[in-house]
Amino acid sequence: MRNLDNERIKIQSLNPTNTESIDTVVVVDVYRAFTTAAVALENGATGIIIVDDIAEALALRAAGKGSICIGERNGVMPDGFDFGNSPADIASAQLDGVTLIQTTTNGTRGIKAVSSVPKIYM
Repeated sequence: MRNLDNERIKIQSLNPTNTESIDTVVVVDVYRAFTTAAVALENGATGIIIVDDIAEALALRAAGKGSICIGERNGVMPDGFDFGNSPADIASAQLDGVTLIQTTTNGTRGIKAVSSVPKIYM
């Protein structure tokens, strides 16, 4: 059993400004982003590129880095996206071999905010 006396657990909201001294982060977005990603992977998607904003997602798709954009801003699917950010939106989608590009108001931005941390768990 580990001695936790010298361990520090810190709970923060999204977008920590200084991650230099952090070695492990757990990002939780159980409402939509991660559940939608899990359904996409279950439906055959081979990967998900997580991005900060809508323009970046559309540019990556246009460049052939991924073929389907999924996500939302304030709960609404952005113009030009293939699916919103709901597991129900992609529940019956056949995504075999597809790389998705995902951006959301909170979940994906949380991951991007801590991308320099060595260990990230979602």
